[in-house]
Amino acid sequence: HATPAGSLPLSQPWNTEQVSSNPRQASYWKPPMKSSIQFILTGIPDVDDGYIKPESGIYEIDMFYTPEETIRTMTELGQKTICYFSAATAENWRDDYDEFKRQDLGQELPDWPGERYLDIRRDNVFKVIKKRIDLAAEKGCNAIEPDNVDVYSNENGFKPEITPGDTVAYLHKLSQYARSKGMSVGIKNCIEILGDIFDDVDFAISEECVQWRNCTAYANFTTAPRAGTEGKPVFEVEY
Repeated sequence: HATPAGSLPLSQPWNTEQVSSNPRQASYWKPPMKSSIQFILTGIPDVDDGYIKPESGIYEIDMFYTPEETIRTMTELGQKTICYFSAATAENWRDDYDEFKRQDLGQELPDWPGERYLDIRRDNVFKVIKKRIDLAAEKGCNAIEPDNVDVYSNENGFKPEITPGDTVAYLHKLSQYARSKGMSVGIKNCIEILGDIFDDVDFAISEECVQWRNCTAYANFTTAPRAGTEGKPVFEVEY
């Protein structure tokens, strides 16, 4: 069950690097409603011949694997790029894996050898993820999708347990920083906290909501949840 907005607890007091509550916000692109998206996360988009197919308008790509030159060419071809990276797991095949400390690491993900949950409450985790956001900005990404932040809903091995409120606080900091770098921010799943993070994200990605029969959970995301706001797009993926 979703916890009512405004009442999500933190599992422990935050003692983190300060992020201003009113950062200087750079102008940034936001995915429009009713737009389509193409995911390429296990390879690199082929733009060597100066064109790209399909011309979906928006591509989600792996932030680490995709070269800056490819992203630049995609931009020249009129495509927007959402750069994917994990913001709540450490993958031992990533170049920055050794920057995480032993205390940052939790349980290994089932079916994903070499990938372990991160304690998103720790200062060092935010420090490493900020560098990932910096890299996305340097490469020219239009947006980021920080994956796996629904760590609170998984067996992660941390005590005290990570709460939905911890994810809300973490996403708020990530969003402020990414937007200050000129990028919009998306959220994947996390339907329990959609109302609490509405102002901090610009689009959502739903994995298999048809299969799990929970697509209606996004109704207050695609329509304005309150006066003075506008609905935001949800991209739905079935595997």
